[in-house]
Order: sequence, then C-alpha cells, then structure tokens
Amino acid sequence: MDKKEGLDEKSLSIYFKEIENAPRLSREEEREIIKRAKQGDKEAIEKLLYAHLPFVVKIAKRYQEYGLPLGDLINEGNIGLLKALQKFDLSKNVRFLSYAVHWIKQRIKKALLRQAKIVKITEGARSKLKRIKEAELQLLQKNIREPTIEEIAKLCNLSVEEVKNAYVAAIKEISLDSPVNPSEEEDSMSWGEIIAQTALPSPEEYYKEIEKKELLEKIFSVLTEREAKIIKLYYGFEDGNRYNLEQIGRIFGISRERVRQLRNKAIE
Repeated sequence: MDKKEGLDEKSLSIYFKEIENAPRLSREEEREIIKRAKQGDKEAIEKLLYAHLPFVVKIAKRYQEYGLPLGDLINEGNIGLLKALQKFDLSKNVRFLSYAVHWIKQRIKKALLRQAKIVKITEGARSKLKRIKEAELQLLQKNIREPTIEEIAKLCNLSVEEVKNAYVAAIKEISLDSPVNPSEEEDSMSWGEIIAQTALPSPEEYYKEIEKKELLEKIFSVLTEREAKIIKLYYGFEDGNRYNLEQIGRIFGISRERVRQLRNKAIE
C-alpha cells in the first residue's frame, strides 16, 4: 500500500474502502511475515503494513482536530508504521501492534509540533480554557472516565466548536523555537530541543513498557473494579495520562494515603 499524498475527502473514502478488509494476523503469521520482511521481501512488507493500516487510521483520527488534515496525519502514521517495522525485535515476545503504536503516535505528534505556530491567547481565551479544564476534571471525578467534548461543552455552556478551538489554541501557543525559560533565554533550551531529546525512547524502553502493560493486564483480571481503575489511572492505561496519588484520591473521594494502600495491595 503506497503512502497517500494530499488525501482529500473523496480520496480518503476510497482509501478507507481499500483497507476495510485488511486481514487480522495471528501471532504466528505475524512473526513469519516479519521475518521475511526484515530480509527484504517486499510482498511480506506490503502484507504486514496493509494489515495494520486500519489501526493507523484509528490513531490518526484522534488528532484530526489539532491543525493537520486527516490525510496528512495518516501519511505520518504510515511512516511511523514503517519505522516500527525497521526497529522491531523478533526476539521479544510482544505483538507488533503493541510496539508500533508508539512510533505511529510519535510521528503524528512530531508532525503537529512542526506546524505549530505562536498564537497569543487573550485573557478571555485563557479564562475559557481554565473553565474547560475545571469542567473536564469535574466530569472525570463524577463519571470515573474521560469526558467527551460534548459533555464538557454542555457543562461550560459553550458550543462544541468553542471547546475544540480552545484546545487547539492552547497547543499552538507553544513554538518549537521559543525558550522553555524566557528569563534565561541564552541558556534555556527550546521546546523543540527538549522534545527531540525526550520524545523517542529507545526500542528497549518500549519493550519494557509493553511487558509491564501485559503484566498489569493479567493483574486486572483478579482485581476489584476500583483497584483496577486505580492501577489504570496510575500507570496511564485509562487515557494515556498518568495520574498521581492525590489526583486519583480526588476522583474517588478518598485520601492520598488510601489510594497508596489500594495501589500497593493491588500489585502485591
């Protein structure tokens, strides 16, 4: 499957149609195809990538409100998928998708950061964003799940479009060239430099993270619902964000120490 350049709405529809019947590979099929792909077998490379393109689209859609067209996000995700194939280590007992998802997201995020511009946010916009973030936390505490944009908009008495625009403005306010600490501009690193240094963990770190997640998934099956929820929030499995003990305590209405006890009990 070739990388798609400048996909418009019609082209995207055709592309989605092309990949909707992509096969699901078993662990054994996947390993055999990757072996061949790493030896330069073009047919194996195509087959492996084709099987995972629907996942790239699914991930790309999560970022389509942040300034880049969906077609461009898919292109970047496909590049990340290729990078994952290059870096994947067959000696590790993990599925390819578990590993590839990090590279797909990484490539998309870097593309978003490349096109980010400095946008000065007015005090009114900052106040609106503060209301939105407070509503987000309130809904998270109430429902014990990540709130939808529609729920946030309703609680803030704003339109869905206003909420989306507030998030986009907050992201675009950071310039890659701007110093992290403006008061020490000469010595301060730029946001871009920090991202470049910290955004790409080594392949070994990826594998360790995957193995940790797989272990925790086994733990979840024997935990109570509350214990499992605490572990997921603490390790970032719920929404990709890692919550500290105090934040989790606020969500459940219990003390920080009680959260620590429940967490420790769950992982014993």
